[in-house]
Amino acid sequence: MRGRPGFRRHPATALAAASVGAGLLLAGCAREPAPEAASLAWLTGCWEGKVEGALVDERWSAPAGGTLLGTSRTVKDDKTVFHEFMLVRETDGGLLLTIHAEGQQPVSFRLQQLGKSDAIFANAAHDFPQRIVYHRKGNTLIARAEGEEHGQKRQLRTKLKRAGCD
Repeated sequence: MRGRPGFRRHPATALAAASVGAGLLLAGCAREPAPEAASLAWLTGCWEGKVEGALVDERWSAPAGGTLLGTSRTVKDDKTVFHEFMLVRETDGGLLLTIHAEGQQPVSFRLQQLGKSDAIFANAAHDFPQRIVYHRKGNTLIARAEGEEHGQKRQLRTKLKRAGCD
């Protein structure tokens, strides 16, 4: 080992220095803890909006037990024309949003980005949408389904306002 003339490092000192260096390297590479369901508490409550003459209502439970539960319903001409159930749950790989839409197989989207009042979930392998985006500003919640379908970019945007939960 090169160093100061006449200075020899004891093997145990070299091993200890290597261990400390490896520990610092691993600490620098450590992953941040995965977000918890509680980080989506801003979704909690009841939301309503109009889309093409139909009433859309969405309800989200408060986070509990590592999950949030949501429902969405679209009513037109006094008939429910679409509904879906949503589940956000904590997994080892982070938050997972699973949507059970009427007449379709359940599909899951993994959280990709999280802010204080927005979240982006993605599943690149899904036909459409590949991304589900939620953004809240005050008493307004914007829900977007976006991605490509048949080679064309597509986006479904729903603007919802805070509503009373009866």
